[in-house]
Amino acid sequence: MKTLYFILAALATLFLLFCLSGIIRPTFSFKLFSKIDEPIEKSWPLIQEKFNLSNFLDNVQEIKQVYGMNGTVGSESDIYFNSDGNYKIIRQVVTEVTPNKSMSFMARFKYKDVEYKRSAMEYRDKTYLTLKVTYKGNNLFTKSYNALFGFTIIEKEEVYFRNFINNLNQND
Repeated sequence: MKTLYFILAALATLFLLFCLSGIIRPTFSFKLFSKIDEPIEKSWPLIQEKFNLSNFLDNVQEIKQVYGMNGTVGSESDIYFNSDGNYKIIRQVVTEVTPNKSMSFMARFKYKDVEYKRSAMEYRDKTYLTLKVTYKGNNLFTKSYNALFGFTIIEKEEVYFRNFINNLNQND
């Protein structure tokens, strides 16, 4: 009986620590950096274009403009994914646009919101791009998961960002 009590106490402690991690760190952010081998005037239209997502994201089936004009503040679009028969829709909302400088958008998932901010600057006819990503869980479980296992999310975002940059360099 003592062993059962000990196991239950250990599981309860682990569960409380898991929940506490989401309370202490409800969001997490990271930045990624890269260079595009073209001046900003050539690369910026491709940086802000969302309809080329299928060139660097896996399983994008369709992108539908829901509200507003593509690339303008407040515009919304639904991105449809199909991963092994599991369909997922992500609502993307543009929150800020400064031409040839920065663009921010929010990707709304069922259990989390992800804010992306792309910032660009030109130096010696090359574009230097920074991507800041902020994950915000919409419930305690997602917040706790992100706090403890955020490194797996960063790895995925790095792959997507690398694919994005490769796609931009091929289109130039």
